Amino acid sequence: MTITVPDDYYSNENNPTDFDLPANPGTPYLGSYNYVNGVVVSAYAPAPQDLNCNQLRDWHNQYHYQMYDFWAQNHGMTFQEVITQRGIGGGTLDSRPEGPFIHFIEDPLNPGIVIDMRHMLVIGAYGPLIAEYVEWNQQTEAPISAGDHQDYYSNQLGYTFYSNYGERLGQNPREFVNYLIEFLQNGTLRAPLNNPQNLNHCQ
Repeated sequence: MTITVPDDYYSNENNPTDFDLPANPGTPYLGSYNYVNGVVVSAYAPAPQDLNCNQLRDWHNQYHYQMYDFWAQNHGMTFQEVITQRGIGGGTLDSRPEGPFIHFIEDPLNPGIVIDMRHMLVIGAYGPLIAEYVEWNQQTEAPISAGDHQDYYSNQLGYTFYSNYGERLGQNPREFVNYLIEFLQNGTLRAPLNNPQNLNHCQ
């Protein structure tokens, strides 16, 4: 299976290339998705009530960082600087970019639920088409993590963040982390999959 995306598919869909990061994450996305109250929602993600709480709470044996730990380490950095801290891998998209040094943080609006920052900031920037490919690819390369509900949860936060902040990120690239913190604390911007009102069964 080979998937290519346009070099800057947010503005030009006639120039296919490999998985180059979008210079300015935003909309529209490619892939199977719907709009719910103006927010991109993957057509393949589970319904909020069907989310596996154990998967959402998994820290993967890593340190329990909070949102402000992420800010303290990364504020003033651009999107590109943050998501390439662990380097750029090779092969499929699922192995590159490697994401920020702080891989997991607790969701400030859903205590106990863990956000995978690589999925949110890297996969979320590409949108549902690439997210679907990553999950498909994991079935052969890393089957134990394929279809993990934490991935879907984190991807959705990314779609929503870039949908709301993509234009501002292009204008003020070094405000990236400040915008991220602002977004994470704003429940009114949450898609149904990440809305605290829909996740009582995981509290």
